[in-house]
Amino acid sequence: MRTLKNPTVSGRARKLTVLGLAGAALLPLSACGITPLADNYDKRESHDWPRGSEATKDGVAPSWIPSGATDVREVIRTTGTERILKYSGDASGLPAQCTALPSGAAPSPQPEKDDRRKADDFISEATLSADWWPAGQERKASHYCGKWWVSAANGTVYAFTPEMKTIARHLGKD
Repeated sequence: MRTLKNPTVSGRARKLTVLGLAGAALLPLSACGITPLADNYDKRESHDWPRGSEATKDGVAPSWIPSGATDVREVIRTTGTERILKYSGDASGLPAQCTALPSGAAPSPQPEKDDRRKADDFISEATLSADWWPAGQERKASHYCGKWWVSAANGTVYAFTPEMKTIARHLGKD
């Protein structure tokens, strides 16, 4: 007895086999553009200026830096809100908009008045680093200058703005 082949079934099976092989062949190529998720959330820029007047002129550094400050350095996460900054100078040159923290108080996120975010939307630890930023310096803040936490030590002023929790989570720092 002779069996007849069903051309519809064999055609379908052939198409599925071809599609499966094509997909398997393309799979390694699709991984070429994959980057770890954290890389998408950790874009940084570094800036160095010899004087405070140059740092504030282009609008990148905060306007409260005294024009006579020297050796101004800043690292910015362009995909978030965190910044670290330092300059050589005296913290007594901070403008009136900077307010002292109450004695013994720990700094906490201070969203700006027109910001819809709340303090709970930010982390309080630095995730950025630089060879000039002492570990834990953000916790030594003695003043707020807008959203900046500012401290001074040995003729150097340090400033930090906290990162949002949503970004920190993607960086694995929450």
